[in-house]
Amino acid sequence: MTAKRIMLTLTILGVIAIPAALLRVQASGSNHSAGNQGPQAVQGGLIGVIQRFKEAQAQQLEGSWSVIITPLPGPPGAPPPPPPFQVYQTYSRGGSLIGSDRTLPFTSPQHGAWVHTEGNEFASTGITDVFDALGNFTGTFKVRQSIRMLSKDEYSNVSNVKLRNPAGGLIFAACSTGRGTRITVEPFSLCQDVPLP
Repeated sequence: MTAKRIMLTLTILGVIAIPAALLRVQASGSNHSAGNQGPQAVQGGLIGVIQRFKEAQAQQLEGSWSVIITPLPGPPGAPPPPPPFQVYQTYSRGGSLIGSDRTLPFTSPQHGAWVHTEGNEFASTGITDVFDALGNFTGTFKVRQSIRMLSKDEYSNVSNVKLRNPAGGLIFAACSTGRGTRITVEPFSLCQDVPLP
């Protein structure tokens, strides 16, 4: 609740401060002395604050996550979806994504990219190479996600997945929802009966 009040107060102050700063810039006209840098200084300051705020929002997703995926039912006549399962995903600064899925034993790690779309929302695309038991390449598995942060340590998502053969032909497509929980560092305690090296 306190965080929401602080955010509302900052937003109101920003709404008041931006027009006031613009009026000061307009009033100063083109008078640029050595001590007065004019509109660029005011604009740079405001743009800098907005840019830092956007960067802070974008960094919400960075880190490693344990995600429970719940496949959604397909169209009428489609086989029932599999039960929920767990995957791991890591979002690094700069927009890289790596993940793994224990339900796909003959696959490469998932590689991909993510972006901050707006507010608490993000999008990502990841792709995995799929192999048979003998190691032969059999296609690709692509996952596209829309992610919404629920708190700093939890998110929800909606995904669509497509499995394609080596020639790019579609084998199947499906949708799912997910719930991500941030993987955090847990306190370490010494193991009993195990001396330190």
